[in-house]
Amino acid sequence: MTGAPRGEVQSSVLEKLLAPHSEIARKRVTLLYQTMDSAAAARTVENDKRNADFRATGSPRPTARVIREQRAAHLTATEEARGAGLVNFGMIVTATALNHDQLPDVEAAIDNLAATARIQLRPVYGSQDSAFAAGLPLGLVLPKHLKVPAEIRAAL
Repeated sequence: MTGAPRGEVQSSVLEKLLAPHSEIARKRVTLLYQTMDSAAAARTVENDKRNADFRATGSPRPTARVIREQRAAHLTATEEARGAGLVNFGMIVTATALNHDQLPDVEAAIDNLAATARIQLRPVYGSQDSAFAAGLPLGLVLPKHLKVPAEIRAAL
């Protein structure tokens, strides 16, 4: 997943993505999450709030979406200041085709299902094995298996 749903998310947003599909032999949807430490959460919230304020005041006529993002950033900052935690989250969707000829149909079906769920997915070219393993219920902690440590990635 490269982008989370924008706006309000209803409880049924993932319903079609999670349901069986006639063109996909096997599909697995894995939600990944990791809590942020309080110092990183505070920095992230303040950066988001500052960026939202800049977008809202940097335009003579901000759009409704920009104003809504600004309100959401301020609400998140308020909740974090009251002690709420932040969570980094992502999603891996894997699909299995029974033969090579079905791949285009499976890709199209996944793209359509992602659109109905209002998420953005990106194909994992060259790392399909790693993405598949990450989507299995094995209890892998993915950040511990990265070649670039989290501290360095955070500084980039």
